[in-house]
Amino acid sequence: MKPPKYLTVGELSRISSLSSRILRHYDQIGLLKPDKVDAVTGYRYYSPGQIFLVSLIQDLKAMGFSLSEIKEAMDRQDLNRLKKIYEKKQKEIQKQV
Repeated sequence: MKPPKYLTVGELSRISSLSSRILRHYDQIGLLKPDKVDAVTGYRYYSPGQIFLVSLIQDLKAMGFSLSEIKEAMDRQDLNRLKKIYEKKQKEIQKQV
């Protein structure tokens, strides 16, 4: 079996339309950690599967979730928790309307 092809910050940036600066920020705040970091160069490498996580982050941001809310949901890797956070945000939006 072949090892997975890793994506650089630049490649993930092009695929996701997020800037490299934002991807580095997500790493710094612990929202989206790279799968691998080169110990010598410090280069970050992402797995192809992390493209889904970037898409999820973008979708949740578009719905009005804060980065801290997204991080909380992703840290727990619990769909029920994500559902509760989503429902809370939905109520906040309805209240604003």
